[in-house]
Amino acid sequence: MLEVDRGESRYFEDLKLITTRSGVPADAYFTFSYSPILTSGGAVGGLFCSCVDTTKQVQAKRALEQTETELVGVLESMDEAFFSVDKNFILTRVNKNLETVSRIPAEEQIGKNFLGIYFPDESDKQSKYWIAYHKAMKERVHVAFEDYYDGLNLWTAVNVYPQQDGGLAVFFRNINANKKAEAELIRAKEEAERANHLKSAFLANMSHEIRTPLGAMIGFADLLKDPGINAAEKANYIDILHKNGEQLSHVINDILDLSKVETGHINFEYLKINPAQIAHEVVSLLAVVAKDKGLALTLEDDGKAPAYLVADPTRTRQVLTNLVGNALKFTKVGTIKIKLSGFEGRNGEKCCAFEVVDTGVGIHEDAVERLFKVFSQADNSMTRKYGGTGLGLALSRSLARAMGGDVKLLRSSPDLGSSFLFTVESRDARLGLDELGESTKSKAVEAAPLTSDFLNGIRILLVEDSPDNQQLIWRYLSKYGARVEIADNGLDGYNKAMASDHDIVLMDLQMPVMDGYTATGKLRSRGYNRPIIALTAHAMADVRKKCQDVGCNDHLPKPINPGELVRAVAKHVGRV
Repeated sequence: MLEVDRGESRYFEDLKLITTRSGVPADAYFTFSYSPILTSGGAVGGLFCSCVDTTKQVQAKRALEQTETELVGVLESMDEAFFSVDKNFILTRVNKNLETVSRIPAEEQIGKNFLGIYFPDESDKQSKYWIAYHKAMKERVHVAFEDYYDGLNLWTAVNVYPQQDGGLAVFFRNINANKKAEAELIRAKEEAERANHLKSAFLANMSHEIRTPLGAMIGFADLLKDPGINAAEKANYIDILHKNGEQLSHVINDILDLSKVETGHINFEYLKINPAQIAHEVVSLLAVVAKDKGLALTLEDDGKAPAYLVADPTRTRQVLTNLVGNALKFTKVGTIKIKLSGFEGRNGEKCCAFEVVDTGVGIHEDAVERLFKVFSQADNSMTRKYGGTGLGLALSRSLARAMGGDVKLLRSSPDLGSSFLFTVESRDARLGLDELGESTKSKAVEAAPLTSDFLNGIRILLVEDSPDNQQLIWRYLSKYGARVEIADNGLDGYNKAMASDHDIVLMDLQMPVMDGYTATGKLRSRGYNRPIIALTAHAMADVRKKCQDVGCNDHLPKPINPGELVRAVAKHVGRV
Protein backbone atom coordinates (compact mmCIF):
# COMPACT_ATOMS: atom_id res chain seq x y z
CA MET A 1 0.00 0.00 0.00
CA LEU A 2 3.01 2.24 -0.25
CA GLU A 3 1.62 3.67 -3.51
CA VAL A 4 -1.52 4.84 -1.65
CA ASP A 5 0.57 6.46 1.02
CA ARG A 6 2.29 8.37 -1.75
CA GLY A 7 -1.10 9.40 -3.15
CA GLU A 8 -0.87 7.12 -6.27
CA SER A 9 -3.73 5.14 -7.89
CA ARG A 10 -3.50 1.58 -9.29
CA TYR A 11 -5.51 -0.30 -11.98
CA PHE A 12 -5.38 -4.09 -12.54
CA GLU A 13 -7.21 -5.50 -15.60
CA ASP A 14 -8.53 -9.05 -16.06
CA LEU A 15 -7.03 -10.55 -12.96
CA LYS A 16 -7.69 -14.27 -12.69
CA LEU A 17 -9.41 -15.53 -9.60
CA ILE A 18 -7.45 -18.58 -8.47
CA THR A 19 -9.97 -20.07 -6.06
CA THR A 20 -13.34 -19.28 -4.63
CA ARG A 21 -13.80 -18.36 -1.00
CA SER A 22 -14.28 -22.02 -0.21
CA GLY A 23 -11.02 -22.95 -1.94
CA VAL A 24 -12.54 -24.39 -5.14
CA PRO A 25 -10.52 -23.55 -8.33
CA ALA A 26 -12.27 -20.81 -10.25
CA ASP A 27 -12.31 -19.76 -13.90
CA ALA A 28 -13.22 -16.16 -13.25
CA TYR A 29 -11.72 -12.78 -14.00
CA PHE A 30 -12.11 -9.29 -12.58
CA THR A 31 -10.78 -5.80 -12.99
CA PHE A 32 -9.59 -4.14 -9.76
CA SER A 33 -8.58 -0.53 -9.09
CA TYR A 34 -7.90 1.62 -6.06
CA SER A 35 -7.00 5.23 -5.43
CA PRO A 36 -6.40 7.40 -2.30
CA ILE A 37 -9.00 9.79 -0.80
CA LEU A 38 -7.27 13.00 0.21
CA THR A 39 -8.17 15.30 3.12
CA SER A 40 -8.51 19.05 2.73
CA GLY A 41 -4.98 19.29 3.92
CA GLY A 42 -3.78 17.00 1.09
CA ALA A 43 -3.02 14.03 3.27
CA VAL A 44 -4.28 10.51 2.47
CA GLY A 45 -7.37 10.11 4.52
CA GLY A 46 -8.88 6.99 2.95
CA LEU A 47 -8.94 4.50 0.07
CA PHE A 48 -11.44 4.05 -2.81
CA CYS A 49 -11.55 0.52 -4.24
CA SER A 50 -13.42 -0.81 -7.32
CA CYS A 51 -13.84 -4.47 -8.44
CA VAL A 52 -15.72 -5.47 -11.63
CA ASP A 53 -16.39 -9.08 -12.83
CA THR A 54 -14.95 -9.31 -16.40
CA THR A 55 -15.20 -13.10 -16.83
CA LYS A 56 -17.63 -12.91 -19.79
CA GLN A 57 -15.57 -10.26 -21.56
CA VAL A 58 -12.38 -12.31 -21.12
CA GLN A 59 -14.09 -15.47 -22.39
CA ALA A 60 -15.52 -13.60 -25.38
CA LYS A 61 -12.10 -12.15 -26.16
CA ARG A 62 -10.49 -15.59 -25.97
CA ALA A 63 -13.18 -17.09 -28.19
CA LEU A 64 -12.62 -14.31 -30.69
CA GLU A 65 -8.88 -14.95 -30.65
CA GLN A 66 -9.49 -18.68 -31.13
CA THR A 67 -11.82 -17.98 -34.02
CA GLU A 68 -9.24 -15.68 -35.54
CA THR A 69 -6.57 -18.38 -35.23
CA GLU A 70 -8.84 -20.98 -36.80
CA LEU A 71 -9.81 -18.59 -39.57
CA VAL A 72 -6.17 -17.90 -40.36
CA GLY A 73 -5.52 -21.65 -40.40
CA VAL A 74 -8.41 -22.24 -42.76
CA LEU A 75 -7.43 -19.38 -45.05
CA GLU A 76 -3.80 -20.53 -45.20
CA SER A 77 -4.56 -24.21 -45.74
CA MET A 78 -7.35 -23.99 -48.31
CA ASP A 79 -6.71 -24.44 -52.03
CA GLU A 80 -8.34 -21.15 -52.91
CA ALA A 81 -6.58 -17.80 -52.96
CA PHE A 82 -8.14 -15.20 -50.64
CA PHE A 83 -7.95 -11.52 -49.90
CA SER A 84 -10.09 -8.96 -48.10
CA VAL A 85 -10.35 -5.21 -48.65
CA ASP A 86 -12.00 -2.38 -46.79
CA LYS A 87 -14.53 -0.02 -48.32
CA ASN A 88 -11.72 1.92 -50.01
CA PHE A 89 -10.26 -1.27 -51.58
CA ILE A 90 -7.30 -1.23 -49.21
CA LEU A 91 -6.01 -4.78 -48.72
CA THR A 92 -6.46 -5.94 -45.13
CA ARG A 93 -5.63 -9.63 -45.46
CA VAL A 94 -4.13 -12.04 -48.02
CA ASN A 95 -3.35 -15.73 -47.73
CA LYS A 96 -0.32 -17.71 -48.90
CA ASN A 97 -2.08 -18.94 -52.04
CA LEU A 98 -2.61 -15.36 -53.22
CA GLU A 99 1.07 -14.66 -52.62
CA THR A 100 1.96 -17.77 -54.66
CA VAL A 101 -0.39 -16.99 -57.54
CA SER A 102 0.39 -13.27 -57.72
CA ARG A 103 4.09 -13.68 -56.89
CA ILE A 104 3.75 -10.59 -54.62
CA PRO A 105 4.70 -10.97 -50.91
CA ALA A 106 1.98 -10.20 -48.36
CA GLU A 107 3.94 -7.28 -46.87
CA GLU A 108 3.92 -5.59 -50.28
CA GLN A 109 0.13 -5.92 -50.49
CA ILE A 110 -1.30 -5.27 -47.03
CA GLY A 111 -2.27 -1.61 -46.67
CA LYS A 112 -2.05 -0.99 -50.43
CA ASN A 113 -4.93 -0.32 -52.81
CA PHE A 114 -5.93 -3.64 -54.36
CA LEU A 115 -7.12 -2.10 -57.63
CA GLY A 116 -3.89 -0.17 -57.99
CA ILE A 117 -1.82 -3.36 -57.66
CA TYR A 118 -3.86 -5.67 -59.85
CA PHE A 119 -5.70 -3.31 -62.22
CA PRO A 120 -3.42 -0.34 -62.86
CA ASP A 121 -4.64 0.39 -66.40
CA GLU A 122 -7.76 2.30 -67.32
CA SER A 123 -8.74 -0.52 -69.66
CA ASP A 124 -9.01 -2.84 -66.66
CA LYS A 125 -12.23 -1.09 -65.71
CA GLN A 126 -13.92 -3.14 -68.44
CA SER A 127 -12.82 -6.47 -66.97
CA LYS A 128 -15.18 -8.91 -65.31
CA TYR A 129 -13.18 -8.61 -62.11
CA TRP A 130 -13.51 -4.81 -61.89
CA ILE A 131 -17.23 -4.88 -62.62
CA ALA A 132 -17.86 -7.71 -60.15
CA TYR A 133 -15.95 -6.03 -57.31
CA HIS A 134 -17.77 -2.74 -57.74
CA LYS A 135 -21.14 -4.43 -58.08
CA ALA A 136 -20.59 -6.36 -54.84
CA MET A 137 -19.32 -3.22 -53.09
CA LYS A 138 -22.16 -0.98 -54.24
CA GLU A 139 -25.10 -3.38 -54.13
CA ARG A 140 -23.88 -5.46 -51.19
CA VAL A 141 -24.56 -8.73 -53.02
CA HIS A 142 -22.63 -11.95 -53.58
CA VAL A 143 -21.14 -12.14 -57.09
CA ALA A 144 -19.72 -15.30 -58.70
CA PHE A 145 -18.11 -15.70 -62.13
CA GLU A 146 -15.38 -17.45 -64.12
CA ASP A 147 -12.72 -15.69 -66.15
CA TYR A 148 -9.31 -16.10 -67.74
CA TYR A 149 -6.50 -13.90 -66.44
CA ASP A 150 -3.94 -13.41 -69.20
CA GLY A 151 -1.18 -12.13 -66.98
CA LEU A 152 -1.11 -15.33 -64.95
CA ASN A 153 -2.24 -17.77 -67.66
CA LEU A 154 -4.97 -18.73 -65.24
CA TRP A 155 -8.63 -19.70 -65.35
CA THR A 156 -10.34 -18.80 -62.08
CA ALA A 157 -13.70 -19.31 -60.39
CA VAL A 158 -14.29 -16.13 -58.34
CA ASN A 159 -16.67 -15.54 -55.41
CA VAL A 160 -17.04 -12.01 -54.01
CA TYR A 161 -18.80 -11.52 -50.64
CA PRO A 162 -19.74 -8.12 -49.12
CA GLN A 163 -18.63 -7.59 -45.48
CA GLN A 164 -20.29 -5.76 -42.59
CA ASP A 165 -17.65 -3.03 -42.54
CA GLY A 166 -18.36 -2.17 -46.17
CA GLY A 167 -15.41 -4.12 -47.53
CA LEU A 168 -15.19 -7.35 -49.51
CA ALA A 169 -13.97 -10.90 -48.98
CA VAL A 170 -12.85 -12.49 -52.23
CA PHE A 171 -12.08 -16.15 -52.96
CA PHE A 172 -10.78 -17.41 -56.26
CA ARG A 173 -9.89 -20.94 -57.25
CA ASN A 174 -7.58 -22.21 -59.99
CA ILE A 175 -9.80 -24.12 -62.43
CA ASN A 176 -7.24 -24.71 -65.17
CA ALA A 177 -7.62 -28.49 -64.69
CA ASN A 178 -11.42 -28.20 -64.90
CA LYS A 179 -11.19 -26.11 -68.05
CA LYS A 180 -8.72 -28.56 -69.58
CA ALA A 181 -11.03 -31.47 -68.77
CA GLU A 182 -13.97 -29.51 -70.15
CA ALA A 183 -12.07 -28.76 -73.37
CA GLU A 184 -11.05 -32.43 -73.67
CA LEU A 185 -14.66 -33.47 -73.13
CA ILE A 186 -15.82 -31.10 -75.86
CA ARG A 187 -13.05 -32.34 -78.15
CA ALA A 188 -13.94 -35.96 -77.38
CA LYS A 189 -17.61 -35.22 -78.11
CA GLU A 190 -16.70 -33.58 -81.42
CA GLU A 191 -14.43 -36.51 -82.31
CA ALA A 192 -17.16 -38.98 -81.37
CA GLU A 193 -19.66 -37.10 -83.52
CA ARG A 194 -17.16 -37.03 -86.38
CA ALA A 195 -16.45 -40.74 -85.91
CA ASN A 196 -20.18 -41.49 -85.95
CA HIS A 197 -20.53 -39.44 -89.11
CA LEU A 198 -17.61 -41.29 -90.70
CA LYS A 199 -19.02 -44.64 -89.63
CA SER A 200 -22.43 -43.75 -91.06
CA ALA A 201 -20.80 -42.75 -94.34
CA PHE A 202 -18.68 -45.90 -94.18
CA LEU A 203 -21.70 -48.14 -93.58
CA ALA A 204 -23.55 -46.52 -96.46
CA ASN A 205 -20.51 -47.05 -98.67
CA MET A 206 -20.02 -50.58 -97.33
CA SER A 207 -23.62 -51.38 -98.16
CA HIS A 208 -22.85 -50.35 -101.74
CA GLU A 209 -19.60 -52.35 -101.79
CA ILE A 210 -21.39 -55.49 -100.57
CA ARG A 211 -24.65 -55.12 -102.48
CA THR A 212 -22.95 -54.44 -105.83
CA PRO A 213 -21.17 -57.81 -106.18
CA LEU A 214 -23.99 -59.57 -104.34
CA GLY A 215 -26.55 -58.17 -106.77
CA ALA A 216 -24.43 -59.28 -109.71
CA MET A 217 -24.04 -62.78 -108.24
CA ILE A 218 -27.78 -63.20 -107.65
CA GLY A 219 -28.63 -61.76 -111.06
CA PHE A 220 -26.24 -63.92 -113.06
CA ALA A 221 -27.17 -66.99 -111.00
CA ASP A 222 -30.77 -66.41 -112.14
CA LEU A 223 -29.58 -66.04 -115.74
CA LEU A 224 -27.81 -69.40 -115.52
CA LYS A 225 -31.21 -71.04 -114.90
CA ASP A 226 -32.28 -70.05 -118.41
CA PRO A 227 -32.10 -73.23 -120.56
CA GLY A 228 -31.76 -71.09 -123.67
CA ILE A 229 -28.28 -69.69 -122.97
CA ASN A 230 -25.39 -71.05 -125.00
CA ALA A 231 -22.10 -72.43 -123.69
CA ALA A 232 -20.17 -69.19 -124.25
CA GLU A 233 -22.76 -67.13 -122.35
CA LYS A 234 -22.80 -69.69 -119.55
CA ALA A 235 -19.00 -69.56 -119.22
CA ASN A 236 -19.09 -65.75 -119.18
CA TYR A 237 -21.80 -65.69 -116.49
CA ILE A 238 -19.81 -68.14 -114.36
CA ASP A 239 -16.69 -65.97 -114.68
CA ILE A 240 -18.71 -62.93 -113.58
CA LEU A 241 -20.11 -64.87 -110.61
CA HIS A 242 -16.61 -65.92 -109.57
CA LYS A 243 -15.15 -62.42 -110.00
CA ASN A 244 -17.89 -60.83 -107.88
CA GLY A 245 -17.55 -63.53 -105.25
CA GLU A 246 -13.83 -62.77 -105.00
CA GLN A 247 -14.61 -59.04 -104.70
CA LEU A 248 -17.15 -59.65 -101.94
CA SER A 249 -14.71 -61.90 -100.09
CA HIS A 250 -12.03 -59.20 -100.33
CA VAL A 251 -14.35 -56.57 -98.80
CA ILE A 252 -15.32 -58.84 -95.91
CA ASN A 253 -11.71 -59.88 -95.29
CA ASP A 254 -10.62 -56.22 -95.09
CA ILE A 255 -13.26 -55.51 -92.44
CA LEU A 256 -12.37 -58.59 -90.41
CA ASP A 257 -8.62 -57.99 -90.68
CA LEU A 258 -8.92 -54.40 -89.50
CA SER A 259 -11.06 -55.50 -86.56
CA LYS A 260 -8.45 -58.10 -85.60
CA VAL A 261 -5.59 -55.60 -85.83
CA GLU A 262 -7.42 -52.98 -83.75
CA THR A 263 -8.28 -55.47 -81.00
CA GLY A 264 -4.82 -57.05 -81.03
CA HIS A 265 -6.21 -60.46 -82.00
CA ILE A 266 -4.31 -60.83 -85.25
CA ASN A 267 -1.41 -63.26 -85.39
CA PHE A 268 1.37 -63.50 -87.92
CA GLU A 269 3.09 -66.52 -89.44
CA TYR A 270 6.77 -65.69 -89.84
CA LEU A 271 8.50 -67.60 -92.63
CA LYS A 272 11.47 -67.03 -94.90
CA ILE A 273 10.26 -65.00 -97.87
CA ASN A 274 11.86 -63.65 -101.02
CA PRO A 275 10.85 -59.95 -101.43
CA ALA A 276 11.52 -59.99 -105.18
CA GLN A 277 9.34 -63.06 -105.60
CA ILE A 278 6.46 -61.43 -103.71
CA ALA A 279 6.77 -58.29 -105.86
CA HIS A 280 6.67 -60.43 -109.03
CA GLU A 281 3.60 -62.28 -107.71
CA VAL A 282 1.75 -59.01 -107.10
CA VAL A 283 2.66 -57.74 -110.58
CA SER A 284 1.42 -61.01 -112.11
CA LEU A 285 -1.78 -60.88 -110.06
CA LEU A 286 -2.68 -57.33 -111.10
CA ALA A 287 -1.22 -57.27 -114.60
CA VAL A 288 -4.60 -58.08 -116.16
CA VAL A 289 -6.28 -55.20 -114.29
CA ALA A 290 -3.55 -52.81 -115.45
CA LYS A 291 -3.83 -54.04 -119.03
CA ASP A 292 -7.62 -53.62 -119.04
CA LYS A 293 -7.15 -49.96 -117.99
CA GLY A 294 -4.39 -49.38 -120.52
CA LEU A 295 -1.78 -48.84 -117.80
CA ALA A 296 1.79 -50.07 -117.57
CA LEU A 297 2.58 -52.01 -114.36
CA THR A 298 6.32 -52.56 -113.91
CA LEU A 299 8.83 -53.70 -111.30
CA GLU A 300 12.22 -52.04 -110.76
CA ASP A 301 14.68 -53.98 -108.59
CA ASP A 302 17.92 -52.18 -107.72
CA GLY A 303 19.44 -55.46 -106.48
CA LYS A 304 19.86 -54.20 -102.91
CA ALA A 305 16.91 -56.07 -101.43
CA PRO A 306 17.91 -59.11 -99.32
CA ALA A 307 17.55 -62.50 -100.99
CA TYR A 308 15.29 -63.48 -98.14
CA LEU A 309 13.97 -62.10 -94.88
CA VAL A 310 11.67 -63.42 -92.18
CA ALA A 311 8.14 -62.01 -92.43
CA ASP A 312 4.54 -63.09 -92.87
CA PRO A 313 4.26 -63.84 -96.61
CA THR A 314 0.46 -63.58 -96.73
CA ARG A 315 0.30 -60.22 -94.96
CA THR A 316 3.29 -58.82 -96.87
CA ARG A 317 1.63 -59.76 -100.14
CA GLN A 318 -1.70 -58.34 -98.90
CA VAL A 319 -0.24 -54.92 -98.04
CA LEU A 320 1.66 -54.63 -101.33
CA THR A 321 -1.43 -55.75 -103.26
CA ASN A 322 -3.52 -53.09 -101.47
CA LEU A 323 -1.05 -50.34 -102.36
CA VAL A 324 -0.75 -51.36 -106.01
CA GLY A 325 -4.52 -51.89 -106.21
CA ASN A 326 -5.04 -48.36 -104.89
CA ALA A 327 -2.62 -46.99 -107.47
CA LEU A 328 -4.51 -48.79 -110.25
CA LYS A 329 -7.84 -47.51 -108.95
CA PHE A 330 -6.80 -43.85 -108.90
CA THR A 331 -4.75 -43.80 -112.12
CA LYS A 332 -6.41 -43.23 -115.49
CA VAL A 333 -3.37 -42.74 -117.70
CA GLY A 334 0.30 -43.57 -117.33
CA THR A 335 2.19 -46.08 -115.23
CA ILE A 336 2.32 -47.79 -111.87
CA LYS A 337 5.79 -48.76 -110.77
CA ILE A 338 6.99 -50.95 -107.89
CA LYS A 339 10.53 -50.03 -106.85
CA LEU A 340 12.18 -52.73 -104.76
CA SER A 341 15.19 -51.91 -102.62
CA GLY A 342 16.85 -52.92 -99.35
CA PHE A 343 18.38 -51.28 -96.31
CA GLU A 344 19.72 -52.09 -92.86
CA GLY A 345 17.53 -51.49 -89.82
CA ARG A 346 18.53 -49.59 -86.69
CA ASN A 347 19.64 -52.79 -84.99
CA GLY A 348 21.35 -54.24 -88.04
CA GLU A 349 18.39 -56.33 -89.18
CA LYS A 350 17.71 -56.89 -92.88
CA CYS A 351 14.90 -54.78 -94.32
CA CYS A 352 13.32 -54.26 -97.71
CA ALA A 353 11.34 -51.37 -99.14
CA PHE A 354 8.57 -51.46 -101.74
CA GLU A 355 7.90 -48.02 -103.20
CA VAL A 356 4.66 -47.83 -105.22
CA VAL A 357 4.68 -44.89 -107.63
CA ASP A 358 1.71 -43.89 -109.79
CA THR A 359 0.71 -41.11 -112.18
CA GLY A 360 -2.83 -40.87 -110.82
CA VAL A 361 -5.07 -38.17 -109.38
CA GLY A 362 -2.74 -37.40 -106.46
CA ILE A 363 -3.73 -36.07 -103.04
CA HIS A 364 -4.31 -32.51 -101.88
CA GLU A 365 -2.18 -31.42 -98.92
CA ASP A 366 -5.19 -30.76 -96.69
CA ALA A 367 -6.41 -34.34 -97.23
CA VAL A 368 -3.15 -36.11 -96.34
CA GLU A 369 -3.92 -36.38 -92.61
CA ARG A 370 -7.10 -38.37 -93.36
CA LEU A 371 -5.34 -40.90 -95.57
CA PHE A 372 -4.59 -43.50 -92.92
CA LYS A 373 -7.70 -43.00 -90.80
CA VAL A 374 -10.26 -45.76 -90.55
CA PHE A 375 -13.55 -45.28 -92.43
CA SER A 376 -12.25 -42.41 -94.57
CA GLN A 377 -10.59 -41.75 -97.88
CA ALA A 378 -8.70 -38.57 -98.70
CA ASP A 379 -11.93 -37.20 -100.14
CA ASN A 380 -15.38 -38.74 -99.62
CA SER A 381 -16.18 -37.95 -103.24
CA MET A 382 -13.39 -40.41 -104.11
CA THR A 383 -15.50 -43.19 -102.61
CA ARG A 384 -18.44 -42.33 -104.84
CA LYS A 385 -16.25 -41.91 -107.92
CA TYR A 386 -13.76 -44.75 -107.56
CA GLY A 387 -15.42 -47.11 -105.08
CA GLY A 388 -13.66 -48.89 -102.25
CA THR A 389 -14.24 -49.29 -98.54
CA GLY A 390 -11.91 -46.59 -97.24
CA LEU A 391 -10.14 -49.27 -95.20
CA GLY A 392 -7.24 -50.13 -97.48
CA LEU A 393 -4.56 -47.69 -96.33
CA ALA A 394 -5.60 -47.84 -92.66
CA LEU A 395 -5.44 -51.64 -92.76
CA SER A 396 -2.16 -51.66 -94.71
CA ARG A 397 -0.43 -49.35 -92.24
CA SER A 398 -1.80 -51.29 -89.25
CA LEU A 399 -0.58 -54.61 -90.65
CA ALA A 400 2.83 -53.20 -91.61
CA ARG A 401 3.38 -51.65 -88.18
CA ALA A 402 2.23 -54.79 -86.40
CA MET A 403 4.98 -56.64 -88.32
CA GLY A 404 7.63 -54.05 -87.41
CA GLY A 405 7.50 -52.10 -90.67
CA ASP A 406 5.44 -49.15 -91.87
CA VAL A 407 3.42 -47.65 -94.71
CA LYS A 408 3.69 -43.93 -95.38
CA LEU A 409 3.11 -41.37 -98.08
CA LEU A 410 6.41 -40.15 -99.51
CA ARG A 411 5.03 -37.48 -101.83
CA SER A 412 1.93 -36.58 -103.77
CA SER A 413 0.75 -33.81 -106.08
CA PRO A 414 -2.79 -33.29 -107.40
CA ASP A 415 -3.09 -34.64 -110.95
CA LEU A 416 0.58 -35.72 -110.97
CA GLY A 417 0.44 -38.88 -108.87
CA SER A 418 1.59 -40.29 -105.55
CA SER A 419 4.35 -42.37 -104.05
CA PHE A 420 3.81 -44.72 -101.09
CA LEU A 421 6.56 -46.56 -99.22
CA PHE A 422 6.03 -49.98 -97.60
CA THR A 423 8.91 -51.23 -95.44
CA VAL A 424 9.33 -54.77 -94.13
CA GLU A 425 11.69 -55.69 -91.30
CA SER A 426 13.16 -59.18 -91.00
CA ARG A 427 11.96 -60.80 -87.76
CA ASP A 428 14.62 -63.53 -87.58
CA ALA A 429 13.96 -64.16 -83.90
CA ARG A 430 10.38 -65.17 -84.77
CA LEU A 431 11.44 -67.86 -87.22
CA GLY A 432 10.66 -71.27 -85.75
CA LEU A 433 11.29 -73.33 -88.88
CA ASP A 434 14.24 -75.08 -90.49
CA GLU A 435 16.19 -73.73 -93.46
CA LEU A 436 13.53 -74.73 -95.97
CA GLY A 437 10.55 -73.59 -93.95
CA GLU A 438 7.04 -74.99 -94.10
CA SER A 439 6.12 -72.69 -96.96
CA THR A 440 8.72 -74.33 -99.23
CA LYS A 441 7.39 -77.79 -98.44
CA SER A 442 3.79 -76.80 -99.10
CA LYS A 443 4.80 -75.28 -102.46
CA ALA A 444 6.25 -78.64 -103.45
CA VAL A 445 2.84 -80.18 -102.76
CA GLU A 446 1.06 -77.43 -104.69
CA ALA A 447 3.29 -78.07 -107.68
CA ALA A 448 1.96 -81.61 -108.14
CA PRO A 449 -0.31 -81.72 -111.26
CA LEU A 450 -3.97 -82.61 -110.65
CA THR A 451 -5.43 -85.47 -112.68
CA SER A 452 -8.87 -87.09 -112.61
CA ASP A 453 -7.53 -90.06 -110.61
CA PHE A 454 -5.49 -87.95 -108.17
CA LEU A 455 -7.59 -89.17 -105.20
CA ASN A 456 -8.83 -92.40 -106.78
CA GLY A 457 -10.16 -94.84 -104.17
CA ILE A 458 -9.43 -92.62 -101.15
CA ARG A 459 -12.16 -92.89 -98.51
CA ILE A 460 -12.95 -89.51 -96.97
CA LEU A 461 -15.26 -88.66 -94.08
CA LEU A 462 -16.55 -85.09 -94.45
CA VAL A 463 -17.92 -83.69 -91.16
CA GLU A 464 -19.82 -80.52 -92.15
CA ASP A 465 -23.19 -79.13 -91.05
CA SER A 466 -23.90 -76.87 -94.07
CA PRO A 467 -25.74 -78.75 -96.86
CA ASP A 468 -24.35 -76.33 -99.46
CA ASN A 469 -20.77 -76.85 -98.29
CA GLN A 470 -21.37 -80.59 -98.14
CA GLN A 471 -22.41 -80.61 -101.78
CA LEU A 472 -19.57 -78.28 -102.85
CA ILE A 473 -16.77 -80.17 -101.10
CA TRP A 474 -18.22 -83.55 -102.12
CA ARG A 475 -18.13 -82.33 -105.74
CA TYR A 476 -14.52 -81.09 -105.44
CA LEU A 477 -13.31 -84.43 -104.09
CA SER A 478 -15.45 -86.79 -106.19
CA LYS A 479 -14.13 -85.11 -109.33
CA TYR A 480 -10.70 -86.60 -108.56
CA GLY A 481 -11.92 -90.10 -107.71
CA ALA A 482 -12.43 -89.90 -103.92
CA ARG A 483 -15.26 -91.70 -102.11
CA VAL A 484 -16.90 -89.27 -99.68
CA GLU A 485 -19.16 -90.05 -96.71
CA ILE A 486 -20.92 -87.13 -95.01
CA ALA A 487 -21.62 -86.51 -91.30
CA ASP A 488 -23.88 -83.61 -90.28
CA ASN A 489 -22.25 -82.68 -86.96
CA GLY A 490 -19.35 -83.50 -84.66
CA LEU A 491 -21.13 -86.29 -82.79
CA ASP A 492 -22.27 -87.93 -86.03
CA GLY A 493 -18.72 -87.56 -87.35
CA TYR A 494 -17.22 -89.14 -84.23
CA ASN A 495 -19.56 -92.14 -84.45
CA LYS A 496 -18.94 -92.67 -88.20
CA ALA A 497 -15.17 -92.30 -87.84
CA MET A 498 -15.06 -94.91 -85.07
CA ALA A 499 -17.38 -97.28 -86.95
CA SER A 500 -15.81 -97.13 -90.43
CA ASP A 501 -12.36 -97.36 -91.97
CA HIS A 502 -11.80 -93.96 -93.64
CA ASP A 503 -8.41 -92.85 -94.94
CA ILE A 504 -8.84 -89.24 -93.78
CA VAL A 505 -11.34 -86.95 -92.00
CA LEU A 506 -12.23 -83.39 -93.04
CA MET A 507 -13.57 -81.69 -89.90
CA ASP A 508 -15.54 -78.43 -89.80
CA LEU A 509 -14.98 -76.68 -86.47
CA GLN A 510 -18.24 -74.83 -85.75
CA MET A 511 -21.18 -77.25 -85.76
CA PRO A 512 -24.27 -77.97 -83.66
CA VAL A 513 -24.56 -80.89 -81.21
CA MET A 514 -20.75 -81.27 -80.99
CA ASP A 515 -18.12 -78.93 -82.48
CA GLY A 516 -15.07 -80.05 -84.44
CA TYR A 517 -12.58 -79.38 -81.63
CA THR A 518 -14.48 -81.66 -79.25
CA ALA A 519 -15.01 -84.37 -81.86
CA THR A 520 -11.32 -84.39 -82.83
CA GLY A 521 -10.16 -84.45 -79.20
CA LYS A 522 -12.53 -87.30 -78.44
CA LEU A 523 -11.31 -89.30 -81.46
CA ARG A 524 -7.66 -88.84 -80.48
CA SER A 525 -8.40 -89.81 -76.88
CA ARG A 526 -9.83 -93.11 -78.19
CA GLY A 527 -6.67 -93.82 -80.19
CA TYR A 528 -7.96 -92.76 -83.61
CA ASN A 529 -4.81 -92.25 -85.72
CA ARG A 530 -6.06 -91.34 -89.20
CA PRO A 531 -5.28 -87.81 -90.52
CA ILE A 532 -7.78 -85.09 -89.61
CA ILE A 533 -7.83 -81.78 -91.54
CA ALA A 534 -9.70 -78.87 -89.95
CA LEU A 535 -11.94 -76.72 -92.18
CA THR A 536 -12.89 -73.31 -90.81
CA ALA A 537 -13.70 -69.73 -91.72
CA HIS A 538 -11.31 -68.64 -88.95
CA ALA A 539 -7.84 -68.37 -90.48
CA MET A 540 -6.10 -67.00 -87.38
CA ALA A 541 -2.86 -68.48 -86.07
CA ASP A 542 -4.41 -69.10 -82.63
CA VAL A 543 -7.16 -71.16 -84.29
CA ARG A 544 -4.52 -73.19 -86.13
CA LYS A 545 -2.70 -73.77 -82.84
CA LYS A 546 -5.91 -74.87 -81.15
CA CYS A 547 -6.49 -77.29 -84.03
CA GLN A 548 -3.00 -78.74 -83.54
CA ASP A 549 -3.54 -78.97 -79.78
CA VAL A 550 -6.66 -81.13 -80.14
CA GLY A 551 -4.97 -83.39 -82.72
CA CYS A 552 -5.64 -82.00 -86.21
CA ASN A 553 -2.90 -82.68 -88.76
CA ASP A 554 -3.63 -79.64 -90.93
CA HIS A 555 -5.87 -76.62 -91.30
CA LEU A 556 -7.60 -75.19 -94.40
CA PRO A 557 -9.42 -71.85 -94.34
CA LYS A 558 -12.83 -71.23 -95.93
CA PRO A 559 -13.80 -70.41 -98.61
CA ILE A 560 -12.15 -73.65 -99.68
CA ASN A 561 -9.70 -73.52 -102.57
CA PRO A 562 -10.36 -76.78 -104.47
CA GLY A 563 -6.74 -77.23 -105.57
CA GLU A 564 -5.41 -76.70 -102.04
CA LEU A 565 -8.01 -79.09 -100.63
CA VAL A 566 -7.21 -81.89 -103.09
CA ARG A 567 -3.44 -81.52 -102.66
CA ALA A 568 -3.73 -81.40 -98.85
CA VAL A 569 -5.74 -84.65 -98.84
CA ALA A 570 -3.23 -86.27 -101.20
CA LYS A 571 -0.33 -85.12 -99.02
CA HIS A 572 -1.77 -86.58 -95.79
CA VAL A 573 -2.70 -89.94 -97.30
CA GLY A 574 0.72 -90.30 -98.93
CA ARG A 575 -0.27 -89.80 -102.57
CA VAL A 576 2.44 -87.12 -103.08
